[in-house]
Amino acid sequence: MLHENEIRVDEDVVRSLLKEQRPEWADLPVVFAGAGTDNTMYRLGDELLVRLPRTPEKANALRKERTWLPRLAPHLPCRVPEPVHAGEPAAAFPVAWAVYRWIDGEVLGPGCVTDWSTFGRDLAAAVRSLHSTDLMGATREGDLSWYRGGALEPCDGWVTRSFADCRGISGLELDVAALERMWRDALRLPEPTGRPEWLHGDLRPANLLAHEGRLHAIIDFGGLSVGHPDAEHATVWDLPAEARAAYWESTRLDEVTWLRARAWAVAVAVSGVSYYWDSYPAFVRECRARLTGILDDAGSLTGPRSADDGTAALDERHVAPDAVLAADASADADGAEAAGRVEREAGGVLRKDPGLDGPDPGPLGGGDQRFQQGTADASTVGVGVYVDGVLDDAGVDAPLGDGRAGHPAEDPAGRVDGDPPVPG
Repeated sequence: MLHENEIRVDEDVVRSLLKEQRPEWADLPVVFAGAGTDNTMYRLGDELLVRLPRTPEKANALRKERTWLPRLAPHLPCRVPEPVHAGEPAAAFPVAWAVYRWIDGEVLGPGCVTDWSTFGRDLAAAVRSLHSTDLMGATREGDLSWYRGGALEPCDGWVTRSFADCRGISGLELDVAALERMWRDALRLPEPTGRPEWLHGDLRPANLLAHEGRLHAIIDFGGLSVGHPDAEHATVWDLPAEARAAYWESTRLDEVTWLRARAWAVAVAVSGVSYYWDSYPAFVRECRARLTGILDDAGSLTGPRSADDGTAALDERHVAPDAVLAADASADADGAEAAGRVEREAGGVLRKDPGLDGPDPGPLGGGDQRFQQGTADASTVGVGVYVDGVLDDAGVDAPLGDGRAGHPAEDPAGRVDGDPPVPG
């Protein structure tokens, strides 16, 4: 298991919950669909997905999705998870759980998109739509206050510790010093200003579903929050350079915002490498691929390079050895200058101190991944599992079934800016 306080769950637990709370679904087929750092997922029949938090604090994200997703969905150009049942704590499972409607789509990978520039523009349009949606009374507090919507400086403590951890990892093969220089340079930039906006919080590839080469759905809104959007743009370093360039051009981000976004990308991925180095190799590969993309882009002062299509890094995230997939499946089933010219540099990787309290900035994001519909033989989808519009974060390379999407990012509600986040 990934967490000390993990709640054990299996098919019998799911059937017990259904018999007690939704007896009309109790006889539908229940199939393990994957797990991320935050949730374990089971496909229920052909049209539903059951998502169960792996630890008690993750249940807060389910409540948040249930409250806000129905209100946000009409404003977005792509599908998002649709909650259909709010499960209550029971003897078989002590915290809240949820059922979502299944969403068809392909886990984002090198084979499902042929025009990455168009995909980058699609993603930019979705991000702009979310960020421009009225807050409807929401404020940056409680469940909607997450470190990724704040400033960089309060995170410097745990990020610095992560860099130190990474320097001690044998075989990491990343320029940690260059990555740390990027982080340090970004700390000298002006802090973000402007009105708070809705943020998804974890737009990594595992939370993006494609259909016919276009963005079809965004899943896993566990990291939904209100704040400044710098960290939201970090996902572009998970994508090929062509998509990165199109996204930057479409969003018209200024250079300072771009550099802060890159710093967030570094921080989250480095902490993921640090935290999961010994326990979650598939997730570490995802983080390393992001950091490789950042280092490859180093030196550009005018935005992301577009000469290389960059699919190699995405491909690295998308394929995992069968042995790792099997192990993951078993574990889951069981239980510089501001406002102007700032030099871009490259840097290293970071690793989180397992002894730190609080959620770790899940590399690339957070909570659940589901497998794409159409991947019937739970095997080699490296990016995550998608069920019912939500992706279980660290579900990278977890065995999948025929998935859709499931849940959002990982940082539990209640964390405050500056607390060490838990990668996931």
